[in-house]
Amino acid sequence: MGPYRITSLGYAALLLLMGCVGLLYDRLSRGLAEPGEGGPFFCRELLSSGGDDSGLVSVFAAFLVPAGLRLARLSAGPVGYEGLVFLICLVLSCASLVLARLDCGAIVYTAFGVPDPMLAAALVALPVSGGLLLKLYFDRRQGKGR
Repeated sequence: MGPYRITSLGYAALLLLMGCVGLLYDRLSRGLAEPGEGGPFFCRELLSSGGDDSGLVSVFAAFLVPAGLRLARLSAGPVGYEGLVFLICLVLSCASLVLARLDCGAIVYTAFGVPDPMLAAALVALPVSGGLLLKLYFDRRQGKGR
């Protein structure tokens, strides 16, 4: 297995990780939190509107679409629509995290202060997967991808 295929697999794995975070976050996490006087204050404790903030993380499930595209073309170089689909998912995820922050949840505090390993993994995977996709595009231009 060559370096191009390893990069392609790594990119697909990160997309699958973010997709799984989106699908499973409400079930496996305590939800978004803000710093409180006695420790973290979880948004689910707000009965009026805070309970749906964790639902905004479910937008990460959209990354399953570019994951499927990459798995279908594992050895081949990325094509334009693959980058476009990734970019759309990236914008949707970032927008939903901003919306969550405006309502109740402190995203970085929840991921690394509480800590919430699922959210932390998704936040780290966002820029790393973008970097791997760029590497795949550059490698394809140099003739390393099929």
